[in-house]
Amino acid sequence: MVKKVMRRGWIVELKDGTEMWEDDYEWSAVPKNEITKLSLIFEGRVWSITDVSAYIQRKRGSASPGERLAAIEKRIIGYYDKDGFKVEYVVDERTGIMNMEVSEV
Repeated sequence: MVKKVMRRGWIVELKDGTEMWEDDYEWSAVPKNEITKLSLIFEGRVWSITDVSAYIQRKRGSASPGERLAAIEKRIIGYYDKDGFKVEYVVDERTGIMNMEVSEV
């Protein structure tokens, strides 16, 4: 069996053990109520979130006029906690530095 490799992106593990990888799926195809673990991979490092009720995955980027695709600047996974806060793991695409950001919702 060939082991799958992805340098940067998210991986979701569902309740039935199925894994959904960013390389193969759009976030909109992920059944959010079936997630048991959300991980962010960046050049061999892994950050994971488990056992929360609402998961977040998004990216921040920019585009110059005339460009067809936006450049990813930050990769983000996170969750909403029971106390009304949004907790995000934000990885800078250029430096690989991860910062946690917490905001009240």
